[in-house]
Amino acid sequence: SDKRNEIKRFLNSGIVDPHGPPDQITPGKALEYLQSVYQTRSGYTVNMKVRRNLSAAWSWGLKFLDGFPQVQNSFQAVPKFPEERVFRYVPQEGDFWAVHDASEGQDRVLLTALYCTAARKGELFRWRWSQDIDFHKNQVRLGDRKNRSGTMVHHWLPLVEDLREALFEHRENALNDVVFPQPSGRLTGRPYTEYRGFPQKLCRKAGVTEFGCHAVRHLSATILAKQGVPAKAIQTILRHSRLGTTETYLDSLLVEDVRPHLILLQGGRHSSGVHQSVQQRKRA
Repeated sequence: SDKRNEIKRFLNSGIVDPHGPPDQITPGKALEYLQSVYQTRSGYTVNMKVRRNLSAAWSWGLKFLDGFPQVQNSFQAVPKFPEERVFRYVPQEGDFWAVHDASEGQDRVLLTALYCTAARKGELFRWRWSQDIDFHKNQVRLGDRKNRSGTMVHHWLPLVEDLREALFEHRENALNDVVFPQPSGRLTGRPYTEYRGFPQKLCRKAGVTEFGCHAVRHLSATILAKQGVPAKAIQTILRHSRLGTTETYLDSLLVEDVRPHLILLQGGRHSSGVHQSVQQRKRA
Protein backbone atom coordinates (compact mmCIF):
# COMPACT_ATOMS: atom_id res chain seq x y z
CA SER A 1 0.00 0.00 0.00
CA ASP A 2 2.92 2.35 0.69
CA LYS A 3 4.25 1.79 -2.82
CA ARG A 4 0.84 2.34 -4.41
CA ASN A 5 0.34 5.56 -2.46
CA GLU A 6 3.76 6.90 -3.45
CA ILE A 7 3.10 6.13 -7.12
CA LYS A 8 -0.26 7.93 -6.95
CA ARG A 9 1.36 10.99 -5.40
CA PHE A 10 4.04 11.04 -8.06
CA LEU A 11 1.60 10.66 -10.96
CA ASN A 12 -0.64 13.37 -9.50
CA SER A 13 2.25 15.81 -9.07
CA GLY A 14 1.99 17.18 -12.63
CA ILE A 15 5.69 16.59 -13.29
CA VAL A 16 4.97 13.81 -15.81
CA ASP A 17 1.99 12.75 -17.88
CA PRO A 18 0.33 9.94 -15.88
CA HIS A 19 -0.83 8.35 -19.15
CA GLY A 20 2.53 8.70 -20.89
CA PRO A 21 5.21 6.04 -21.36
CA PRO A 22 7.55 5.15 -18.47
CA ASP A 23 10.65 6.37 -20.34
CA GLN A 24 9.44 9.96 -19.93
CA ILE A 25 10.47 9.60 -16.27
CA THR A 26 14.08 10.65 -16.67
CA PRO A 27 16.50 11.05 -13.75
CA GLY A 28 15.92 14.80 -14.09
CA LYS A 29 12.17 14.38 -13.64
CA ALA A 30 12.75 12.03 -10.72
CA LEU A 31 15.07 14.59 -9.13
CA GLU A 32 12.52 17.37 -9.67
CA TYR A 33 9.83 15.37 -7.90
CA LEU A 34 12.02 14.26 -5.00
CA GLN A 35 13.23 17.83 -4.49
CA SER A 36 9.65 19.04 -4.29
CA VAL A 37 8.90 16.41 -1.66
CA TYR A 38 12.07 17.33 0.23
CA GLN A 39 10.70 20.86 0.71
CA THR A 40 7.82 19.58 2.83
CA ARG A 41 9.08 16.28 4.27
CA SER A 42 12.30 15.27 5.96
CA GLY A 43 15.32 13.93 4.11
CA TYR A 44 14.94 10.65 5.97
CA THR A 45 11.37 10.31 4.71
CA VAL A 46 12.39 11.11 1.14
CA ASN A 47 15.22 8.55 1.22
CA MET A 48 13.61 5.71 3.14
CA LYS A 49 10.03 6.01 1.91
CA VAL A 50 9.54 8.06 -1.26
CA ARG A 51 12.76 7.33 -3.16
CA ARG A 52 12.94 3.79 -1.85
CA ASN A 53 9.35 2.88 -2.77
CA LEU A 54 9.47 4.46 -6.22
CA SER A 55 12.80 2.75 -6.92
CA ALA A 56 11.30 -0.59 -5.88
CA ALA A 57 8.29 -0.01 -8.15
CA TRP A 58 10.60 0.77 -11.08
CA SER A 59 12.63 -2.39 -10.43
CA TRP A 60 9.42 -4.43 -10.33
CA GLY A 61 8.43 -2.99 -13.72
CA LEU A 62 11.81 -3.89 -15.19
CA LYS A 63 11.44 -7.48 -14.07
CA PHE A 64 7.79 -8.23 -14.69
CA LEU A 65 6.08 -5.75 -17.05
CA ASP A 66 6.24 -6.55 -20.74
CA GLY A 67 7.41 -3.58 -22.79
CA PHE A 68 8.79 -1.69 -19.79
CA PRO A 69 11.79 0.32 -21.07
CA GLN A 70 15.07 -1.37 -20.20
CA VAL A 71 16.78 1.80 -19.00
CA GLN A 72 18.35 2.79 -15.71
CA ASN A 73 16.19 3.18 -12.64
CA SER A 74 15.62 6.95 -12.66
CA PHE A 75 14.80 7.17 -8.94
CA GLN A 76 17.79 5.05 -8.00
CA ALA A 77 19.97 7.40 -10.06
CA VAL A 78 19.08 10.34 -7.80
CA PRO A 79 21.56 10.63 -4.89
CA LYS A 80 20.18 10.40 -1.38
CA PHE A 81 19.18 13.64 0.31
CA PRO A 82 20.73 15.01 3.51
CA GLU A 83 18.86 13.64 6.47
CA GLU A 84 18.63 14.09 10.18
CA ARG A 85 17.40 11.05 12.03
CA VAL A 86 14.58 11.67 14.44
CA PHE A 87 15.56 10.92 18.03
CA ARG A 88 13.75 7.84 19.29
CA TYR A 89 12.75 8.19 22.91
CA VAL A 90 13.56 5.09 24.93
CA PRO A 91 11.75 4.99 28.29
CA GLN A 92 13.37 4.47 31.62
CA GLU A 93 12.77 1.00 32.99
CA GLY A 94 10.67 2.41 35.83
CA ASP A 95 8.41 4.21 33.35
CA PHE A 96 7.85 1.00 31.41
CA TRP A 97 6.78 -0.84 34.55
CA ALA A 98 4.51 2.04 35.53
CA VAL A 99 2.74 1.62 32.18
CA HIS A 100 2.71 -2.15 32.65
CA ASP A 101 1.06 -1.74 36.05
CA ALA A 102 -1.52 0.63 34.55
CA SER A 103 -2.49 -1.97 31.96
CA GLU A 104 -4.74 -4.98 32.32
CA GLY A 105 -5.90 -8.06 30.47
CA GLN A 106 -4.52 -8.68 27.01
CA ASP A 107 -2.70 -5.33 26.95
CA ARG A 108 -0.62 -6.36 29.96
CA VAL A 109 0.28 -9.69 28.33
CA LEU A 110 1.25 -7.88 25.13
CA LEU A 111 3.53 -5.50 27.04
CA THR A 112 5.11 -8.44 28.84
CA ALA A 113 5.74 -10.15 25.50
CA LEU A 114 7.30 -7.01 24.01
CA TYR A 115 9.63 -6.70 27.00
CA CYS A 116 10.60 -10.38 27.38
CA THR A 117 11.24 -11.07 23.69
CA ALA A 118 12.39 -7.64 22.39
CA ALA A 119 10.10 -8.41 19.45
CA ARG A 120 8.54 -6.08 16.91
CA LYS A 121 4.81 -5.64 17.51
CA GLY A 122 3.96 -7.07 14.09
CA GLU A 123 5.75 -10.29 15.00
CA LEU A 124 3.58 -10.67 18.09
CA PHE A 125 0.39 -9.85 16.18
CA ARG A 126 1.15 -12.86 13.95
CA TRP A 127 1.44 -15.27 16.87
CA ARG A 128 -0.73 -18.39 16.79
CA TRP A 129 -1.09 -20.71 19.76
CA SER A 130 -0.70 -23.83 17.64
CA GLN A 131 2.40 -22.69 15.74
CA ASP A 132 4.35 -20.14 17.73
CA ILE A 133 3.93 -20.93 21.42
CA ASP A 134 5.53 -24.13 22.70
CA PHE A 135 4.93 -24.56 26.42
CA HIS A 136 6.53 -28.02 26.44
CA LYS A 137 9.90 -26.84 25.13
CA ASN A 138 9.58 -23.40 26.74
CA GLN A 139 10.12 -21.47 23.54
CA VAL A 140 8.31 -19.02 21.27
CA ARG A 141 8.65 -18.41 17.55
CA LEU A 142 9.03 -15.01 15.89
CA GLY A 143 8.88 -14.42 12.15
CA ASP A 144 9.87 -11.46 9.99
CA ARG A 145 10.51 -10.57 6.36
CA LYS A 146 13.62 -8.47 6.99
CA ASN A 147 15.50 -9.83 4.01
CA ARG A 148 15.93 -8.97 0.34
CA SER A 149 13.53 -11.63 -0.93
CA GLY A 150 10.75 -10.74 1.51
CA THR A 151 10.52 -14.38 2.57
CA MET A 152 9.13 -15.05 6.04
CA VAL A 153 11.97 -16.31 8.24
CA HIS A 154 11.25 -17.75 11.69
CA HIS A 155 13.44 -17.86 14.79
CA TRP A 156 12.83 -19.62 18.10
CA LEU A 157 13.61 -17.87 21.38
CA PRO A 158 13.48 -19.18 24.95
CA LEU A 159 10.20 -18.58 26.79
CA VAL A 160 11.16 -16.90 30.05
CA GLU A 161 9.11 -17.64 33.15
CA ASP A 162 7.36 -14.23 33.45
CA LEU A 163 6.09 -14.47 29.89
CA ARG A 164 5.24 -18.15 30.23
CA GLU A 165 2.97 -17.46 33.20
CA ALA A 166 1.32 -14.50 31.46
CA LEU A 167 0.68 -16.49 28.26
CA PHE A 168 -0.51 -19.58 30.11
CA GLU A 169 -3.14 -17.57 31.95
CA HIS A 170 -4.02 -15.62 28.80
CA ARG A 171 -4.67 -18.85 26.88
CA GLU A 172 -7.47 -19.81 29.28
CA ASN A 173 -9.61 -17.04 27.76
CA ALA A 174 -8.48 -17.53 24.16
CA LEU A 175 -11.14 -16.79 21.53
CA ASN A 176 -9.38 -18.86 18.87
CA ASP A 177 -5.87 -19.71 17.67
CA VAL A 178 -4.83 -16.04 17.51
CA VAL A 179 -2.77 -15.12 20.57
CA PHE A 180 -3.57 -11.40 20.44
CA PRO A 181 -6.97 -11.06 18.73
CA GLN A 182 -8.96 -7.87 18.44
CA PRO A 183 -11.33 -8.05 21.43
CA SER A 184 -14.30 -6.12 20.03
CA GLY A 185 -15.85 -4.60 16.94
CA ARG A 186 -16.57 -6.09 13.54
CA LEU A 187 -13.11 -7.71 13.46
CA THR A 188 -13.45 -9.45 16.82
CA GLY A 189 -11.14 -12.45 16.96
CA ARG A 190 -9.08 -11.34 13.99
CA PRO A 191 -5.37 -10.58 14.50
CA TYR A 192 -4.33 -6.97 14.85
CA THR A 193 -2.80 -5.33 11.80
CA GLU A 194 -2.25 -2.14 13.78
CA TYR A 195 -3.09 -1.02 17.29
CA ARG A 196 -3.33 2.74 17.31
CA GLY A 197 -2.72 4.49 20.60
CA PHE A 198 -0.95 1.53 22.19
CA PRO A 199 0.76 1.96 24.55
CA GLN A 200 0.63 5.78 24.34
CA LYS A 201 -2.80 5.95 26.02
CA LEU A 202 -1.48 3.82 28.86
CA CYS A 203 1.52 6.16 29.15
CA ARG A 204 -0.83 9.08 29.69
CA LYS A 205 -2.76 7.04 32.22
CA ALA A 206 0.45 6.24 34.08
CA GLY A 207 1.66 9.85 33.87
CA VAL A 208 4.91 9.12 32.04
CA THR A 209 6.43 10.35 28.79
CA GLU A 210 4.78 8.61 25.85
CA PHE A 211 6.67 5.86 24.02
CA GLY A 212 5.85 3.33 21.33
CA CYS A 213 6.11 -0.44 21.03
CA HIS A 214 9.44 -0.31 19.21
CA ALA A 215 10.91 1.74 22.06
CA VAL A 216 10.36 -1.30 24.32
CA ARG A 217 12.57 -3.31 21.95
CA HIS A 218 15.30 -0.68 22.40
CA LEU A 219 14.76 -0.72 26.18
CA SER A 220 15.16 -4.49 26.40
CA ALA A 221 18.36 -4.37 24.35
CA THR A 222 19.74 -1.58 26.53
CA ILE A 223 18.99 -3.48 29.75
CA LEU A 224 20.74 -6.57 28.42
CA ALA A 225 23.81 -4.53 27.45
CA LYS A 226 23.96 -2.90 30.89
CA GLN A 227 23.92 -6.36 32.44
CA GLY A 228 27.03 -7.26 30.45
CA VAL A 229 25.41 -9.40 27.75
CA PRO A 230 27.73 -9.50 24.70
CA ALA A 231 26.58 -7.55 21.65
CA LYS A 232 26.65 -10.76 19.59
CA ALA A 233 24.11 -12.39 21.91
CA ILE A 234 21.91 -9.30 21.79
CA GLN A 235 22.11 -9.45 18.01
CA THR A 236 20.74 -13.01 18.16
CA ILE A 237 17.89 -11.94 20.44
CA LEU A 238 16.99 -8.99 18.21
CA ARG A 239 17.46 -11.18 15.12
CA HIS A 240 19.51 -8.59 13.26
CA SER A 241 21.45 -9.81 10.23
CA ARG A 242 24.19 -7.24 10.88
CA LEU A 243 25.95 -6.56 14.17
CA GLY A 244 26.16 -2.90 13.17
CA THR A 245 22.36 -2.62 13.34
CA THR A 246 22.42 -3.96 16.89
CA GLU A 247 25.12 -1.51 17.87
CA THR A 248 22.91 1.43 16.82
CA TYR A 249 20.44 0.26 19.48
CA LEU A 250 23.19 0.56 22.07
CA ASP A 251 24.62 3.94 21.03
CA SER A 252 23.31 5.66 24.16
CA LEU A 253 25.50 3.42 26.33
CA LEU A 254 28.64 4.76 24.67
CA VAL A 255 28.18 8.03 26.55
CA GLU A 256 28.76 6.29 29.86
CA ASP A 257 31.63 4.23 28.42
CA VAL A 258 33.69 7.36 27.77
CA ARG A 259 32.70 9.27 30.93
CA PRO A 260 35.63 7.91 33.04
CA HIS A 261 38.05 9.05 30.34
CA LEU A 262 36.65 12.56 29.95
CA ILE A 263 36.76 13.02 33.73
CA LEU A 264 40.54 12.99 33.36
CA LEU A 265 40.23 16.42 31.73
CA GLN A 266 38.32 17.80 34.70
CA GLY A 267 39.93 20.83 36.30
CA GLY A 268 42.39 21.43 33.47
CA ARG A 269 46.17 22.00 33.59
CA HIS A 270 46.91 18.33 34.21
CA SER A 271 50.15 18.47 32.24
CA SER A 272 53.14 19.37 34.43
CA GLY A 273 54.79 20.82 31.34
CA VAL A 274 51.95 23.27 30.82
CA HIS A 275 52.02 24.24 34.49
CA GLN A 276 55.78 24.88 34.40
CA SER A 277 55.57 27.02 31.26
CA VAL A 278 52.90 29.19 32.90
CA GLN A 279 55.04 29.68 35.99
CA GLN A 280 58.05 30.61 33.86
CA ARG A 281 56.06 33.28 32.04
CA LYS A 282 54.92 34.69 35.35
CA ARG A 283 58.51 34.94 36.64
CA ALA A 284 59.62 36.59 33.41
